[in-house]
Formats: sequence, C-alpha cells, structure tokens
Amino acid sequence: MVVRERKRSRSLTNENHIYDVIRMNQPDKPIHQYRDSLFSLSSGFVNFRGFFTLALILLVLATLRVALENLIKYGILINYSKIFAILLSKETLWPTIISIILFHIFALISFKIECLLSENRLSEKRAFYLIVLNLVSILVWPILLASYVKINVIFSSLFSLYYLIGFFKIYSYHNVNYWCRLSRRKTHKRYRSGDWPQDYLERSQQQLIDHNQSYIQTKKASSKQQQCTNHFNNQSHLQQSSATKIEQITTENKKQTKPSSASLASPTASASANNRLNNIIFYPDNLTLADLFYFIYVPTLCYELNFPRTDRIRKRFLLQRLFEVIFLTQLNIALIQQWMVPTIHNSLRPLQEMDYFRMLERLLKLSIPNHVIWLIWFYLFFHSYLNLIGEILRFGDREFYRDWWNARTLSYFWRNWNIPVHRWCVRHMFIPLLNRGYSKTVVTTCVFLFSALFHEYLVAVPMRMFSGWAFVGMALQIPFMFLLSNEWQYANIFVWFSLIIGQPLCILACYHDYYILHHLKN
Repeated sequence: MVVRERKRSRSLTNENHIYDVIRMNQPDKPIHQYRDSLFSLSSGFVNFRGFFTLALILLVLATLRVALENLIKYGILINYSKIFAILLSKETLWPTIISIILFHIFALISFKIECLLSENRLSEKRAFYLIVLNLVSILVWPILLASYVKINVIFSSLFSLYYLIGFFKIYSYHNVNYWCRLSRRKTHKRYRSGDWPQDYLERSQQQLIDHNQSYIQTKKASSKQQQCTNHFNNQSHLQQSSATKIEQITTENKKQTKPSSASLASPTASASANNRLNNIIFYPDNLTLADLFYFIYVPTLCYELNFPRTDRIRKRFLLQRLFEVIFLTQLNIALIQQWMVPTIHNSLRPLQEMDYFRMLERLLKLSIPNHVIWLIWFYLFFHSYLNLIGEILRFGDREFYRDWWNARTLSYFWRNWNIPVHRWCVRHMFIPLLNRGYSKTVVTTCVFLFSALFHEYLVAVPMRMFSGWAFVGMALQIPFMFLLSNEWQYANIFVWFSLIIGQPLCILACYHDYYILHHLKN
C-alpha cells in the first residue's frame, strides 16, 4: 500500500494580516487586540514588585500595631539595669572568671599532650585516654556549674555554648595533629634515614624559599630584558611581540598588586608573598602556645597549621561591625524583654488547661517575635560578631554562612546556615565515617543525631532538666530531609514554615516543663 503525502492546508497568515490591516483602517478607530490578562499564566508577565512593596508595608503596619498593643497592655518592660545587675552579681561574675580560666587550663592540657606525642614521650593509647578524659571534662563542667551554682539561665546558656565551641576546637586540634603524625610516620617508612623528619622539613622550607627567590629573580630579569629591548629598533617581529606580551603581563601584575580597601582577599606584593612562604609552618613547629591560642579565639572550629591571614586590619569595616554588635545586642535584649517574655508567660495557662485553640493562638503570636529575634541574632552573630573577631585577628576565611534563605531542600538549609559547624561535621565526622565503609544515608543520620544531642545539651544544661524537646525537634528533621531531598517548587515554603513554627513550639514546650519543675513545686 502506497502512502500518499497529504497536501498541507493553506496558511492563514496572509489572510490574518490582510484582515488586521483592513480592520485597523476602518473609520471606527479600533483599539482592541488579542491580549491575555496579566494574571494569566499565558501572558508571560512576571513583574509583581509592587505587591512585594505592599507586603512590606502591611508587615510594617502589622508590626507597629502589635508593638502599640504591647505598650498599651504591659507598658515599658525594657530594663537594662537588671541585665547589668545580673552580670555583675557574685552569682555570675565569679563563675564567669573561673570558667574562662578553667577552659584555658583544659586547652593547656591538650597542648601538653600533643607536645609529648610529637616527642614520642607518650604512647598513642595513653594519649587517647587522656584526650577523651579532657574532652569529657570540658562537657561536664557546665553541667556541674548549673547544678551546684545558682546562676541565671541566660548566662548558663552562654557558658554551655562557650564550652561546646571549645569542645569542637580541642577535638579538631587533636585530630589534625594526629593526621600530621600519621603522615610523618608514613613518610618515615618510605625514607628510613635516622632523624630525617626535621631535615626533611628544613629541606622543604628551603626549597619553597629558593623557588620563590628564583621566581622573583626571573621576573626582575624579564623586566630588565624588556627595558633593553626598547633601545633596539632592529629586533625581529617575534621579539617585538614577545616584548609586548612581557610589558602587558608586567602592567597587569602592577595593577593587581595595588591593594583594595573594599576587598578582603586583595593580592599582596612579592615581598609579602616571600614572607608568607618563609613563615609557612610544618608539623611539629605548630605546637606553640601562640598557635594554640590563636586557634582558640579565631572564628572557626577546624584547626589548620597555616590559616589564611589578611595583611591589614580594615578600620572602617571594624568600626561598622563593632557598632552592629553593640546596637543589635541592645535591640535583641529589648525585644526579648518587651515582646517575647510576656507572650511566653501568658501561654502557660492554656498549656496547663490543654486549651488547644488558645495554645494555637499563643503559638502563632509567639512565632513572629521569636523569628524576628532569631533573624537579628543570626545577623548579629554570624555576620557582625564573627567578622569583628576575624578582622581583629586578621583571619582570612569569612564564609560563615551561605544563601540558606533560598534553600529548596532541608539538607541545603542545614549545610549553609552555619558553615563553621557544617565544616566541622563534614571534616571530623562525615568523611571519616564514609571512609570506614558506612553508607551516605547512615552517616547523614548519625551526623543529625549528633547535632540533635548537642542541641539538647544547650537546652538541658542551663535549664537543669532533660525534656528531650530539642533532641526530638532536630531528629524529626531527618525523615523530612530525605523526603525533600530533591528540589521541590514549594520546598522553600516548608523550610521557612519549619523555622517560624518549629522554634516557638519547642520554646513553649520547654518553658512549660521548666515552670512545672522549678516554680510550680516551690
């Protein structure tokens, strides 16, 4: 059977064009065309910035109404003198001083252990037990302090956070030095030449210095050659083109060596690069008190032998961050006292009576101030405070957060909102467990449970109770994280919803248990 091609139907393009021309030339002056409404998907219109402005105006008006209602109902509750009285009281001042001194003692113990290990005066097995004992002592001290000293809950939370950060730092310090010892032993098996490590390190340093000096001399020679070629006009075209290239490269290098005040990672001059290469540190030369305490105060949880360092302190940037730290701290204290504390107190009766509708109303009322305070705290800590410390210590790596607000999966949010903790978990937990043969799902679950355990630590120790709400709140993220592992169109809404509702729900539950345990019995 022969299939015959079907003739194409006559196109109506010309007829439509003729129709439009005749129609537009009619004496009735037509104004209508084929057009879709802007809200129709087929219109292709996407500019709705005016509605975004409207949403901001409504948000500001709603916030002002709530603030005015709060002032009319409660009056002015902001009292900075109470904060300073608690801070300067004997119950807070002496535990603070003792805790800071004691943590430095724990750090010195770790330093001594590493020095003995580098000198082969302590076995790895005994060192392991000493390190574990030291790390456990760091975690136990805030528990003892909260149990036997009558200290304010807020300051007890700061102590717990301070010691938890110290725990991560000391663990990383021991772990990295352990990697360096393993590397030295593996290289020692390769060469087996008596007391080779120090000689090897000295040779490595000398090679780097010689390489840098030869590079500088080569650049000087090339610049001299360029000057000489300018005096000769009988050079070939190839030599002229090469001289032109050298001149372009030299000009670009001169432009690049000019430091920019706005940029943090501005390139340095050859002399600065030479000093940086001369000052590179190898194991065990890193085992000094200056190196240890620099790592203790620098805004990172992961130890390295050679941290990236900036060449100078930007004074204007430093003053901006200092102003933000002072102002935003006062603002957060005011919002907590004036807006959040009364809402939490008024939510106690609905929780005791199990009035679900009023509980929901209290939850929604608490969600807005809690989220505003959390956002301010995030900017205050991760941007203002950490950049302030990093600028003072000339720490080069300032990536403390990424664009978590655009998260379309829960895993993306947890990977990007707290970069220092994420890097520590990946470096000291995730990768080592993967190298031991565990699957990615098992390792991810272990990391989340580990994070949930320390979230509960930060809540249970200051409140002197174990409620489990923080642990459960973090553990519940695990199934949702796997369910929303693929990017979903509305996943960003779910991420924001979990932040806005999940946190105040845990706060209300913890406050209810805390009140029953510590106040209702009294």
